[in-house]
Amino acid sequence: LIGSLDEGITRRDIVEEFQNANVFTKKECRSCWAKFYCSGGCHANAYYNNGDLKEPYHLGCMMEQKRIECAIGILAQMEE
Repeated sequence: LIGSLDEGITRRDIVEEFQNANVFTKKECRSCWAKFYCSGGCHANAYYNNGDLKEPYHLGCMMEQKRIECAIGILAQMEE
């Protein structure tokens, strides 16, 4: 059993793997201007496509950057 919502994850190997899968540990995410908006991409997609949680899901990264660019553009137009 891996744990529960009340207890948290009890398997140390899973906890360690997820602790090392974020914008501060992923090399490519550290230099990305959108890192704090996407949190390092979807872990499920990263694992499925890369076989590793520690690598970004590149398609997801590009889509999130475009979403942020669109939101910035919309906000800029609304303020004019």
